[in-house]
Amino acid sequence: MKAHIAVAALVAAAWTVTGAARAQDAAAGEQVFKRCVPCHSIGEGAKNKVGPELNGLDGRHSGTAPAFSYSDANKNSGIVWNKANFEKYIADPRVTVVVSAMNSRRVFVTGEVLHSGPMVLLPHMTMLQALSQAGFSQFANLKAIYLLRTENGRQVKLPFNYKEVVKGNHQEQNIQLKPGDTVVVP
Repeated sequence: MKAHIAVAALVAAAWTVTGAARAQDAAAGEQVFKRCVPCHSIGEGAKNKVGPELNGLDGRHSGTAPAFSYSDANKNSGIVWNKANFEKYIADPRVTVVVSAMNSRRVFVTGEVLHSGPMVLLPHMTMLQALSQAGFSQFANLKAIYLLRTENGRQVKLPFNYKEVVKGNHQEQNIQLKPGDTVVVP
């Protein structure tokens, strides 16, 4: 809760500098922070969203929040968050760090592959393209690969027979991937 009030006060102070708010108290900061909530969280149990969680922001080096994937530009920006840096950033967050890549669109590859884990989803990426990037281990069952996708709140399992697809058969299995898809190679 202390961290929540500290960040809320930081937000209030920064917003005052930008002319959008006049009070520099925690209550005003909490009101302003409501604009940040779609992308950030703070407090006990805070999790990363589109942006990192903000617990312990004061004194933190940019690009170092645990378990958040940052661009190289952000990690190498040299910013150490304090009141002055935060006020400058909150005035126009787009000009502080240059976006070099969109890393929020990801698929996951797991199982008998050489490179498992999250993978940046490229435009129009297919199953075959993702698998070529992941590589197969010697134990991969190429006929029993499948995709897990959430549709309408339910998980759907879609089969993919690598051997058939590379022969030109069952091309309908080489579907275009969507963010959040999981490719499983048994």
